[in-house]
Amino acid sequence: MRTTLKQTFLKHAGFAAADLTDIQSDVSPRHYARLTKDEKTYILMDSPLSENPAQFVTVDLFLQKMGVRVPYLFAYDLENGFVIEEDFGDDTLTKVLQRDVPAFAVYEKAIKALTDLQSHPIPVECPLPLYSEDMILNEALHLPDWYIQFAGGGRVSAGARADFIDIWKALIPHLMNVPLRVMLFDCHVDNLMVLKDGSIGFLDFQDAKIGPVTYDLLSLLEDIRLEVPVPLQKQLFDLYFSLRPSFKTDAFFLSYDIGACLRHTRVLGTFTKFYLAWGREKCLNYYDVLWRLLEARLNRPELADYKAWLNMYIPREKRGMPTRK
Repeated sequence: MRTTLKQTFLKHAGFAAADLTDIQSDVSPRHYARLTKDEKTYILMDSPLSENPAQFVTVDLFLQKMGVRVPYLFAYDLENGFVIEEDFGDDTLTKVLQRDVPAFAVYEKAIKALTDLQSHPIPVECPLPLYSEDMILNEALHLPDWYIQFAGGGRVSAGARADFIDIWKALIPHLMNVPLRVMLFDCHVDNLMVLKDGSIGFLDFQDAKIGPVTYDLLSLLEDIRLEVPVPLQKQLFDLYFSLRPSFKTDAFFLSYDIGACLRHTRVLGTFTKFYLAWGREKCLNYYDVLWRLLEARLNRPELADYKAWLNMYIPREKRGMPTRK
């Protein structure tokens, strides 16, 4: 059935005769293929409706209007989840950084692209939601609701879960106490592309929101796929603040640390869900680095209660990959 729907879409879009080559994806439930037609290439996205392809198209068109370098869309079928988009090539930051090139020069492009994005005030007509307390709590709760249960801890009690929520409710105002801008949300090395002209293009932005300027920066510098050495992080912070000097405040660094804890907390829970619900074993490769990065950000006084909660309900001997039940 899915194959028939895809063939019908390609025919109506004028790509019935195009060659199609599957592209290996990360942990996303979306599937991608490269279309070749008249010696030009395009990307076909095949998305479950649960992944909200309509939101992808809405955000793409919105970011294009803002002047952000995202793929041009050639055709889409939102009822069935198919999109034909511009091919940005294969040069993710991950691949470029594996070559014999200076890492700073590669990340410099990404930091400049990010600060360019953050230079735009929030448009009056903006389709993006605010990164709200409810959204943040729903994401953070993946840790007690998924990770703990399958890491040998059983289900957390209602009281422990309520304490977790109260801790994060106290942290969220600090996270949001910085300038708010368009936030791509998954701004990591596999979603940033070095284009043929040397500029940076963005992918996988359908979850974009209005949120703290710290979040996309920490998504890049706290990346579990390719860790950024501390000396290079310092250089990149210096670069970022040279471009956005007004952002260099104590509130920024507190927001950054809390945001990093939130992101690693969310991913620990979400990747556990991906593994247990859908068998995505690739997610298991990231547990050690996730815990290392999370623990490194827990030493602020403001995070003492969260550190204590983790020590109580996920002691070190349980901070490993979950086992299938």
